Order: sequence, then C-alpha cells, then structure tokens
Amino acid sequence: MRKEKILEIDILRAISALAVITIHVTGNFINISVFNALQLSMAYIDNLSGFAVPSFIFISGLVLYKNHNVFNEKVIEFYLKRFSKILPIYILFSFGYFFCTEIINWIKGREVEFDAIKLMYKLITGGTFYHLWYFGILFQFYLLYPLFLKLYKKYKIKLVITTFFMQYLWSYFGKDIINYFGKIIANGNLSLPFAFSHIFWFAFGFYFLENKEKIIRIINIKIGIILILILNIARTIPFYYGLQQFKYENIPSYYFNITTAINPIFFLIEILVAYKISLVIIEKNNKITNVFKTIGNYSLEIYLIHALIIILLDKILNKIRITHEELLFYPIIWISTLSLSYAFALIYRKIESKLKKFKQK
Repeated sequence: MRKEKILEIDILRAISALAVITIHVTGNFINISVFNALQLSMAYIDNLSGFAVPSFIFISGLVLYKNHNVFNEKVIEFYLKRFSKILPIYILFSFGYFFCTEIINWIKGREVEFDAIKLMYKLITGGTFYHLWYFGILFQFYLLYPLFLKLYKKYKIKLVITTFFMQYLWSYFGKDIINYFGKIIANGNLSLPFAFSHIFWFAFGFYFLENKEKIIRIINIKIGIILILILNIARTIPFYYGLQQFKYENIPSYYFNITTAINPIFFLIEILVAYKISLVIIEKNNKITNVFKTIGNYSLEIYLIHALIIILLDKILNKIRITHEELLFYPIIWISTLSLSYAFALIYRKIESKLKKFKQK
C-alpha cells in the first residue's frame, strides 16, 4: 500500500513547475523602468506564483512519508537512496552554472577567482545559481527526515502546529538571525538557506497524507480561487505603493509586513486548491491529463534548466528590441522557456537512459 503511486502528485508537480517558470518570468517586472499597469500586473501574477517552492517541499514531505518508513529500514540506506537519486543531476547542473558564470565574468573582464572551498560551500547550500537554493533546503529535510519522522509519529498535529509557528516567526526574524550569525562565523557572508523557512510545508505533507480524504472533501475549487485572488490583492498592495516611490530592491521591508502576515494561509490555500485541481485533471484522463503528467514527470530537469533558458532568451529578445517594458515579452519568454525546458528534459532523459544501458553492458 505504501508503494502505491499517488497519480495526482505528478499533476501537482507540473502545476508547481509551471508556477516556478511564471515567477521567474514575471519577476522581470522589477526591470520595468516606470510604474505602470504592466508592472503592476506582472507583480500581481508574480505574487500568485509564490506557492511553487512551498508546493515542492509539501510534495517532498508527502512522498517521503509515504515511501520511506525508516523504522523499517536502516537510516544509512534511506540516505543512500535519496541522495543517490538527486545528487548526480544536481552536482552536474551546479558545476555547469558555476563555470558558465565564471566564463561570462572572464569574457566581460570581471575578476575571476576560483576558490575550491567557496565552490564546495555553494554546492552544499545551493548557491551556484539563484534558483538552486531550493536544493539547499531539500537536502536539510533529507538529513532531518529520520528525526522528523519520529517526532511526527509521537506528536502528530502538535508538531504540525509547532512548525507553522516556527516558520511564521522565521519569516519575520530569519534574516536578522542569519545576519547576526553571519557576522560571527562568515564575515557577514552567511547565505545558507535554512529549513525553518519551509518547515511547515514539509510537516503538512505528512499530515495531509494521513488525512487526505477529510481535507479534500472540504476544498471547494471555486471558493478557493476567489479567496486566492482577493488575498493576492492585499499581498500586492505593498508593491503598488512601493513601486511608485522606489525601485523594487529599495522598497523598505516594512512595506511587506502585510504580505508576510498573509503568506502562510495564502500559500496553504493555493497548495490545497492546486491539489484538488490535480485530482480533477486526473479524473478527466484526456490529452490535457497526459500533458500535465509528462511535465510533472520531467519537473526536476525543467526546474534545473529553466533559469538558464530564461536568461538566454532575455538577451535574445533584447537584441531584437522586445524588452521587459513590453507586454509581448512575457508570453513569448514563458512559452519558449517551457518548450525549450521540456525539450531539454527529453534529451537529457534519453542520454541518461543510454548511459545506464551502456554501464550495464
């Protein structure tokens, strides 16, 4: 029973992967030079897509809890299974991103300083490119899973509630804690992403799996979507006022207090609605279902490569004078990124499959 596949999980992975691409494409709203309707619209869509990584962490918690009872297997075997599955492709891409960045720095005449210790630190923390921080958090959850499982078996909902408040407090004070310890142990350069920032999503994956039927029954997709759209207006208010006065990176942190306060409930509603939509897509069992299944199946490769593709497409579109200032830029780069990421994933899997067969021979 524990090894039975949850079919809708691939659909949820696909929805999360599409949200990741969306947030990194619409995130270009910060490069629009003047505050206008386009900038506000892209900021609104960007905010809507923020559930992507929480959703992936939720999926990780759910799948680990379903497939790995480390009371029945040795902890070392669990670590070998999990890390051997994800580390090779992660290390491959991390090195690729690192050396591409250094080559670009060299071409542009910037200082290139290869430091093996810094590279190792970046590999461990997911720091070789901007979107890989997710893996730094994921690895922490892998390491903590055996302990986390014992705590969950003992405390159940109490642990879930505790992690909610831990994550909520971290959203307000986490940066200050990192900066404080960064000054002490890393000369102000501590950039390790801490699991506290997403610990509730991981714990909720456990709880959801055990109470799936009850939770699904109370989810109404239409009401959920209306709530999401309304709450996102409140979350976008700081951008509305902040972007009129500052560049995005200079907006004072207190502008985002409302957004930070809303985020835990907002993302939870988004994840639950996305899960219910995944069930609907599975039930349809049509061409759309197959498309989502395929995207979900390749979501890891899509996640890893899409950031590079966005950067390259950005430069190409700017060459032909389609810039962040124009509406056309966003659908073109979104569709192209998804298509090229998917094509890359297909090629990568075929090469990987052939290499496995070659090794077996």
